[in-house]
Amino acid sequence: MVKPMTPRERMEAVLNRRQPDEVPTFELEFQLTELEFGQDARYYGTPEIEEASPKEGERMLHHDAQLFMRVAEHFGYSNIAFSHVGGEPGLKIIRLLRDQYTQGRYTISANGGGTYGIPNGKDMEQFVYDLYDKPEEMKEGAQRMVADGIEHGKRLIDAGCDIVFSVTDFAFNDGPFLSPRMFREFVTPYLAQWVGALKEYGAYVMIHTDGNLMAIMDQFLECAPHGLHSLDPQAGMDITVLKREFGDRLCLMGNLACNLLQVGTAEQVAAAARNCILAGKPGGGYIFSTSNVVFRNATYPEFDPVVLGNYKVALKALREHGRYD
Repeated sequence: MVKPMTPRERMEAVLNRRQPDEVPTFELEFQLTELEFGQDARYYGTPEIEEASPKEGERMLHHDAQLFMRVAEHFGYSNIAFSHVGGEPGLKIIRLLRDQYTQGRYTISANGGGTYGIPNGKDMEQFVYDLYDKPEEMKEGAQRMVADGIEHGKRLIDAGCDIVFSVTDFAFNDGPFLSPRMFREFVTPYLAQWVGALKEYGAYVMIHTDGNLMAIMDQFLECAPHGLHSLDPQAGMDITVLKREFGDRLCLMGNLACNLLQVGTAEQVAAAARNCILAGKPGGGYIFSTSNVVFRNATYPEFDPVVLGNYKVALKALREHGRYD
């Protein structure tokens, strides 16, 4: 029988591709706090905190820190994924989590990054022209981005983050947003700098991106992050193949299709979750999660109870299949 681990020990084991006592889980964001816990269970935003009186602002900071803890404990997470609040208020919440609330039992992660990714629709055309017409200027811009990203990451680590994510989408469902050759020229060197600098500074480093990454997986491996999320099944990312080909070099996280939480039956969700767990589990180095976040549907909120119910089905599957005997 494997000795029970703390949530932190569980995360550190899988990030170093060792076998823990059970498959850990967390989400980059859990957006349904009000639905699960009640109307007062919402995170405050940066403007609200900054515009509040000092006393009220302090209350908001503690409220958010406590809500992150509540979500982690309620769903059995092994990591607290900080999000929602930027700037100094965000760093203060991370410090509160580190110094007052986690008591060293949990790792803390936050989102960073510092490279080009898929541009928004408004900027896409100009971005493509600039890559061809002004390549050196684009590389100078990439270098500035990575420098800023490294400094931001260091601030997160100093505040208490153990894990920093690059949250930048690099691919569509049919492949990367740049050809592998251009990705190597305009993204990979800068991503490698960012990963290397934050690893040297003492953090675990993970990459989040949607889409089909198979054509550039060799470049991700060269950058040597600790792990990769989201293993997007809607883009054909097969966790069995990923585990076989890359599981000895990357901690893998994700692969439960987000859309399935909204449109799938409980039986379909349970089967998909079981497949993820059994494929990712062998030997350690796998974190169970959705392929993005547990999302709130602002347009059709009537789907939110379905998403929450199906998410709980997925976590039940983890309890049934996630332990190492």
